[in-house]
Amino acid sequence: DIVAQINKLVANGYKEVVLTGVDITDYGKDLPTKTTLSSAIKRILDNCKDLKRLRLSSIDVAEVDNEIFEILKTQPRFMPYFHISLQSGDDLVLKQMARRHTRQQVIDFVNKVLLIRPDAMFGADIISSFPTETQTAFENSIKIISQAQISFGHIFTFSPKKGTPAAKMKQINSAISKERTKMLIQESKNQRYKIYQSMIGKEIDILTENNNFARAENFSLVKINSDNVIPSNNIVKCKIISTNTDYLIANVI
Repeated sequence: DIVAQINKLVANGYKEVVLTGVDITDYGKDLPTKTTLSSAIKRILDNCKDLKRLRLSSIDVAEVDNEIFEILKTQPRFMPYFHISLQSGDDLVLKQMARRHTRQQVIDFVNKVLLIRPDAMFGADIISSFPTETQTAFENSIKIISQAQISFGHIFTFSPKKGTPAAKMKQINSAISKERTKMLIQESKNQRYKIYQSMIGKEIDILTENNNFARAENFSLVKINSDNVIPSNNIVKCKIISTNTDYLIANVI
């Protein structure tokens, strides 16, 4: 079904497909025949020959199998960008959130990916000011942004959900929460700018979107340096000439 849907999209001109869902690293466990996310990715790439790019959405590193790394190594159409369901950089907070991963698992995953694809980039969901987040725990979240090279942070302040254990806990002062969120966002921007700077002078493939913006394979946002309107939905090669904190600037080759 997935292969058929993707081939239909490709036939209609789509160059990139993103596999998305809730907890997609758990894919296949409820199906009658044994399958995994990795086997699904392999099947898609084997049976959707004209698909240019396949990308994953949010993943849980605790459930990523070794086949993912093999696919990343052997399949250039599998994009080197991973959005990690991180939530916190502190192990105690992660445990209290009932998360399955540790901070070290996240760092190890990132390092393993970078050994295979040094150009890879990473995003993450991070919750600021969970009720049990001490100053030390917050600092661990700040640190993991650089340690795991989180360039695209989806960062938001904790808000209690009625009926959950966390809602019954004493909440962190709103002024402190806002400041922590602001600092996490800035740290992620700093990390992105650092990686963008390292890309200046490189030649990369981009998929054009609207208003002369495009996405690189590693999800970098690229602004095409041209007075002409570049048609969308084309994969073109460009050379990075400069950057700011939000996007790379490039000339089409």
